[in-house]
Amino acid sequence: MKTKFIFLGMLLIPLSVYSQVGVNTDNPKAIFHVDGAKDNPKVGDPTPAQQTNDFVITNNGSVGIGTNTPDSSSIFEINVDNLNPGYKKGFLGPRVSLISSTDSTTIPKPAKGLLVYNDGANDSFPYTGYTVWIGNQWVTLDSRPLISASVESITCNSVLINPRTYTLNVPYNGIMTVPYTGGNQGIYGAQKIGPINGLTATLDPGHLNKGSGVIQYNITGTPTSSSPNTTTFEIKIGGQNCSAKVGMGDDLAVGEKIAYISPNIDPSIGDPTGYWGSHKNLPDYFLSKYINNLPVLDGKIRLDIYLLDNANKGSGTVTYNPRLVNISSSPVKVWYSTLASATITSGSNIVIAPNNFADLDDGVYGNAGKNQSLSAPPTAGIVGTSNDLEVIMVQLVVDKKWYRIFYFVIVDNNDTPDNVSDNTRNFYIQIERIF
Repeated sequence: MKTKFIFLGMLLIPLSVYSQVGVNTDNPKAIFHVDGAKDNPKVGDPTPAQQTNDFVITNNGSVGIGTNTPDSSSIFEINVDNLNPGYKKGFLGPRVSLISSTDSTTIPKPAKGLLVYNDGANDSFPYTGYTVWIGNQWVTLDSRPLISASVESITCNSVLINPRTYTLNVPYNGIMTVPYTGGNQGIYGAQKIGPINGLTATLDPGHLNKGSGVIQYNITGTPTSSSPNTTTFEIKIGGQNCSAKVGMGDDLAVGEKIAYISPNIDPSIGDPTGYWGSHKNLPDYFLSKYINNLPVLDGKIRLDIYLLDNANKGSGTVTYNPRLVNISSSPVKVWYSTLASATITSGSNIVIAPNNFADLDDGVYGNAGKNQSLSAPPTAGIVGTSNDLEVIMVQLVVDKKWYRIFYFVIVDNNDTPDNVSDNTRNFYIQIERIF
């Protein structure tokens, strides 16, 4: 009898070998099927939601997690489509601390194509992220080499912060952009500079572009002074270093432009002593009395305007004069050449004393002009003249930086030419850093 039972068991072995095995389920859907939550039906197919906790191995060797039918093109599929928001999960690969981009000892004899997450814990290899072994080195997922950063130059006279200014005792949070050339696609580690004047510059680990690019530092803290008082950070990256001075105000990178449009300034405001008379200096007729955010170049030179006369007047009224005002505590030397619609002026090796100014013209036309309105029949064949509305262009060099500046001022009669009380005046200024 014992012999018969042994023989019967031998007959059943092939059946068990080729049957499907289920764990927590009597209704397996693959060669090996684990129902983690034991929520699958006893007959029929489980719903997509029921499959979210399943694990299967199919008869062709594919593995599925979260799905009972892994894609036929995949040896391993993880599917979280049917997990509810807030409960979805990701793939967590093996984490290691590599010591270099050619490290083959932390993981002995790494296979080509091996994928690991480097945690950047070793100072010698600060890159943080997934890396792939390509046979002789570790590279990023997009095949960039993980060599040490190297640049040809850092352009510190084009360093910018945004916001451009900070205020004493007001918490600041901004970005400092540092341009470089000759990048080698190498990696750099985290940096922390400061605090300086209450501000700290921090840099996250990253990699350079090939050729030109920028590096961005986060600037945070509570300033111990206000712009245009500057803060200098000593930048060291890719074997180069320079001093980045920021916070002076409207500091521009080479090629950058900014445009400024003033709110309405009452056109009737103007020096009652009249235009003729050089270098008027009455405080009530500086534009900066009415606007506190006029552009400031290099933390020293404010682009201001002196209001010479009532701009509600008609053609031929000279109403303003662009000015360079030195707001620093030291003399500033400037060079400028001014081209206006009616005149040309210039100045070379001009030193502006602290809290003083240099006029850029002998007076600019900017008035109500023809004072026409849309409610009246238009005049055909109008020929403009220079004494209605001038535009003025200034080429300026200060601290070896070359700027091109445009001033354009309009008076709008708001279509009521017989009532000057509703006239408005706006000042437009454009600044471009040439070098």
